[in-house]
Amino acid sequence: MTEMQHNPKHVLAAGVLGAAILAIGLAIAGALIGGSFAESSADRAIRTGSRGITVVGTAERVVTADMAIWPVTVNASGVDLGEAQTQLDREVDSLLVFLVGEGINQDAIDLGRPEVVDLLTQSIRPIGVSDDVRYLLVQAVTVRSADVVTVSRAAARFGELAKLGVDVAEAKGPVYRFMGLAKLKPELITEAVEAARAAASGVVTPADGTLGAIRRAQEGALIVEPRDGPSFGPAATALEKRVRLTTTVEFVLND
Repeated sequence: MTEMQHNPKHVLAAGVLGAAILAIGLAIAGALIGGSFAESSADRAIRTGSRGITVVGTAERVVTADMAIWPVTVNASGVDLGEAQTQLDREVDSLLVFLVGEGINQDAIDLGRPEVVDLLTQSIRPIGVSDDVRYLLVQAVTVRSADVVTVSRAAARFGELAKLGVDVAEAKGPVYRFMGLAKLKPELITEAVEAARAAASGVVTPADGTLGAIRRAQEGALIVEPRDGPSFGPAATALEKRVRLTTTVEFVLND
């Protein structure tokens, strides 16, 4: 055995030194742990100091469209161009007589320029066109009117055009627009925020504190759909529409 192992003084000194090192280590560890607790407490204090409640407010209105856009495409065909043009003019005139007779102002009817297709220049002949036909003529007629009710009634009687011999290539029905969305939107935002405040007031208790100012607000999408819901078709073809706006609002909770 070595001299240190046989000498009691050396053994005592080594023990004292080990105890000192252990104490220092514990002190350092305690300081680190204490620092960690202090940081957690500060973090909790920050979260507590920024207490708030987030709710969603919704506002909606039922509106009636104030603009109707109704595109109608008329077809004509013929062996020669003059024959096809005469047929097209006759069908367009019949369409105009129908529209005006239904109460649509003539100023609201826009006649597009006729398009001419020479089938001899086409590699594929359209289905249903007889071999003796050379020319196809197409003309777009568009109704733009704020009198949406009259346009709607005329569209409901559109089948009468077949009795007048009008070859309507494309008639999807009117599209109805509500042109007042820009004016209505600020009102909906205000109502949605008020609805959010009412909802927050309903869930905040005295233990939570009192409802304070708005910390932040995020506007949601402005949704337009048929008055009775999306299952009733696209919003564009609905005369009456439901406009809905949601806003997510965070309110401060005061102590």
